[in-house]
Amino acid sequence: MTTYYWTKEGEMIDLICWRHYGATIGIVEVVLEANPGLAKY
Repeated sequence: MTTYYWTKEGEMIDLICWRHYGATIGIVEVVLEANPGLAKY
């Protein structure tokens, strides 16, 4: 199932993961691995 999350300008990936998943340990790495190129922006 696809999940969408709308961000605001300036939000960092760790804050987004914490808000969506309730944790950041290990989650940020999984999100970045699943979304190649995301860290370039």
